[in-house]
Amino acid sequence: MAILRRALWLLAILGAVAGVYIMIQAIRKAPTEQEVATCATIALGCAVIPYCLARAVAESNKRSD
Repeated sequence: MAILRRALWLLAILGAVAGVYIMIQAIRKAPTEQEVATCATIALGCAVIPYCLARAVAESNKRSD
C-alpha cells in the first residue's frame, strides 16, 4: 500500500507542475480572457483532482492502521 500512496503523491506533484505549465502558457498565448479562464479551470483540475485522490488514500490508510 505504501507504493500506491507514493505513486499517488507523485501523481499529485506532477499534476501541480502540469497545472502551472498550462496556466503559464494560457497567460502567454490565449487571446481572450475567456480562453484564459478555461485554461485556468483545466489547470486547477490537473492539480486538485490528483491531490484529493492522494489525500483520500492517505487518510483511509491512517484509519485502517
